Amino acid sequence: PCVWSECALDDVDDEYTGDNRDGDSQWYQFRTQQFCANAAYSLYGRKKGDALGTFGDCTGRHFINSFFTYGGSDKLLKAIGTNPQVFYGGDSNADCVAANNGDAAYSTLGCAANGEFIMGYFDGNSCDGNYFVGGDNSFSKYNSNFNAVKCHEMDVVNDSYKLTTLIENSWACDVRTFGVSCPDPFQRKGYYEYA
Repeated sequence: PCVWSECALDDVDDEYTGDNRDGDSQWYQFRTQQFCANAAYSLYGRKKGDALGTFGDCTGRHFINSFFTYGGSDKLLKAIGTNPQVFYGGDSNADCVAANNGDAAYSTLGCAANGEFIMGYFDGNSCDGNYFVGGDNSFSKYNSNFNAVKCHEMDVVNDSYKLTTLIENSWACDVRTFGVSCPDPFQRKGYYEYA
């Protein structure tokens, strides 16, 4: 599902202004954390030599953890070999671009309340959620790409670059903070987080 979460830690690093997020400089609006539409997913694994089960490897026995992508939902699609369509210009759907909508100045891929991906429109000088004015939910092809992922098998040897890139661009989600947006298919995350 789609989750509106931090786009990337490095977005607010401000290395070029010398602050490096160490708090020794005055706060200003540009340095607030940027958010974008990321993908939530669960990672499963099996030991080398383990036979595939009746239901594949996406079982409680093989569950490792659940994650959100950093830098947008396109990261997950690229990792499984799907080339995502980029809407409204930019290099990825996480980019905030000038809107093609008369009611808003900017647009980016966003999230609907039901977890579907939408195009979000913003009035203001950025894609800040405080300036959200509406969305267009005509992204059936993009949503169907995610719905088709289900249990996708990747080989550690043959897909190592894709797996490494995906994990490097993801962070483990927290069910206490994100609730049902953080996948917890076997209620293990919640159990250990509340233990």
